Amino acid sequence: MSGYQVKLPVFEGPFDLLYHLIEEQKINIYDIPIAHIAAQYLEYLQMMEILDMEVASGFLIMAATLLEIKSKMLLPREKPEEMSSGDLDIDEGFFEEDARASLVEKLLEYKKFKLVALELREMERGASRIFTRSTDLERQPEEILEINVGPGELLSIYHALVRRRISPPIHRVVLEKIGIIDRINEIRALLKTIKGEMTFDRLVKKSTSRFETVLSFMAVLEMTKTGELNPIQKGNLQPILLRLAKPGTRPEKSEVEGLPEDQPDSFSEEIVNYASGDSDE
Repeated sequence: MSGYQVKLPVFEGPFDLLYHLIEEQKINIYDIPIAHIAAQYLEYLQMMEILDMEVASGFLIMAATLLEIKSKMLLPREKPEEMSSGDLDIDEGFFEEDARASLVEKLLEYKKFKLVALELREMERGASRIFTRSTDLERQPEEILEINVGPGELLSIYHALVRRRISPPIHRVVLEKIGIIDRINEIRALLKTIKGEMTFDRLVKKSTSRFETVLSFMAVLEMTKTGELNPIQKGNLQPILLRLAKPGTRPEKSEVEGLPEDQPDSFSEEIVNYASGDSDE
C-alpha cells in the first residue's frame, strides 16, 4: 500500500515560502506571529525534502532567522536598570525596536517585486496574443547624387528658383468630358480584346493624367462591387490581376447602382478637384 502523498507548490526561495504562508493565512505583515509562522515554516521544510544543499541552505538560514527573532521576542524589551551596555553583547536598539522590523521591511520589498513580476507576466500574456505582419516593405537604397557645379552656377540656379517662387505659373484644369460609366465601358472593351484580364499597373500606365488614374481606380472599384470584375492577388506585394467575370455571372447595366447614364457623373467634379494638383508635382 503506497503512502499518502502531498503535492506542495514550488517555491522560488525562502522569502517566497514565507510570503506564501503569510498570504495564505491573511496575516497582517506588520504584526507577524513569529512563533506560529516559524513552526509552519519548519513543517514545510520537512515536507519539501530539498536535496540541493545550496538551495536548502537558503531555506535553513531563513528558518534560523525566524527562530532568532522568536527568541528575541521572548526576552523583555525594556532594558533593566541594573544592566549595563557592557554586560551582554546586545545592541542598544534591541530594547527599543521590534525584532521583526528588519524582516517586515524585507517582506514588503519582496512583495513589491512579486506584484511587479505578476504585472509583467500579464503583459507577456497579452503580448503573446498580438500578431504582427511578418513581411516588411523593402527599403530602397538611397541614391547619392553628386553635383559638379561651381559657385557661379549655384548662384544662377538659386536666382532661377527664387524667380519661380515669386511668380509661379498659373495652371488651368479643364474638365474632361468623361465619367465613370464611360471609363467602365472602356475597361470592359479593353479587357475583351486581351483575353479578359490584365494587371492593374498596366491599366494605370495607360492613363495620361492624374484624373484618368483616379477615374480608372474608381471604375475598377465599381466593377468589383457589381461583380463584373474579379481582382486577384496571388501573394503579398504581388501585382493585382483584373479579370472579367465569366459570361452569365455579370450583372446588367441597370445593376450599377448610383451611376445612371442619363445624368452627369456625380464623381467627376470631385475627381477633377483632386486631379488639379497633377501639374504641381
